[in-house]
Amino acid sequence: PTNCAHTFPDTTHLIQVVFNGGVTVTFNGNTKLAYNLDQEKHKQMFKVILGDDMELAADKFLGLADEADGDNYVDVCMKLTDEDVNKFVDEQKGAMIRVISTRECDFMVLPKGDCLNDLVNADCGDCATESQEICITEIPNAAYSCDPKAPAGRHQPYSVTESDISALKDCKLISPGVNSSAEKMASSCVTFTLSISWLFSALSVSMRNLHS
Repeated sequence: PTNCAHTFPDTTHLIQVVFNGGVTVTFNGNTKLAYNLDQEKHKQMFKVILGDDMELAADKFLGLADEADGDNYVDVCMKLTDEDVNKFVDEQKGAMIRVISTRECDFMVLPKGDCLNDLVNADCGDCATESQEICITEIPNAAYSCDPKAPAGRHQPYSVTESDISALKDCKLISPGVNSSAEKMASSCVTFTLSISWLFSALSVSMRNLHS
């Protein structure tokens, strides 16, 4: 598996995202099996939203790591200044991770695939992960406390906007190394959600300083 420090040497901080099962990516009409997240291409599916509702700038969000080993962990690698860190710590509202998962571009499914795809031998409905957001836990010295057991700390559905869709690039571009087997796979439908049994396991979206 990759890691932030190796893949993006300028990384200063990371956010660990924990899903409720192994995660892969696909798109409508994909003629191959679902594939792993790509470190740079699929970073557009994750947004770091600060307490003032502003998105962390693209040049400060370097990419993804621990993304291609089939487990339920993904790291968001960031290059932050002290001023950036203060925005996470001082905001009374707290920072969030937003996931953009949409059939308009790319969406996340369990490794067994999309039940609406003919390659998946199961009649189990729409298992695409919904777009959603959740607060980030365990930010050191943060003024805002995110408790995933409290209603305010649980995931909330996010309605993807036209602006979100227009910003997505390279939709339906399969990551290198994808399993191209056409063999049908059995699947059961478990849609990722951020809740107590969670898409982001408490969105163990926990934040770490790599230099501490």
